[in-house]
Amino acid sequence: MRLRHPPSRRFPRWLPAAGSAVLIFVVSSIPKVEPPEALFFPSMDKAIHAFVYLVLAALLFHALRLWQRCERAFLIALAATLACPIYGGLIELYQPLIGRTMSLGDALANLVGALIVLVIYMLRKRRRKENMTGTE
Repeated sequence: MRLRHPPSRRFPRWLPAAGSAVLIFVVSSIPKVEPPEALFFPSMDKAIHAFVYLVLAALLFHALRLWQRCERAFLIALAATLACPIYGGLIELYQPLIGRTMSLGDALANLVGALIVLVIYMLRKRRRKENMTGTE
């Protein structure tokens, strides 16, 4: 059985996703960080959470090569989308141990960011299918 891509070529696709997950954990582990709410608008913290987890989900989709055609692409995309807020939820559960507060709002913002990537993926997939069949 021959692999489509040798492991040495597949591994670098995972580096950005793994690196961003590590960076999220490191930043989330800094005790007593004040959210920059006064910078632009109230709840700026939630927008930052959504953006960061949007990026994490996009990098995970890239690592899994979900932008290409695949038989079980939707199930893989759904699993990748859910993995991001689950990771964020685990970090939220960890934060009280280091003197930070756990926030359901942050966890929901993480979910929203990951869901945006899933919606973009589904819209791209639908558009590709329409282009292949010639319907509009």
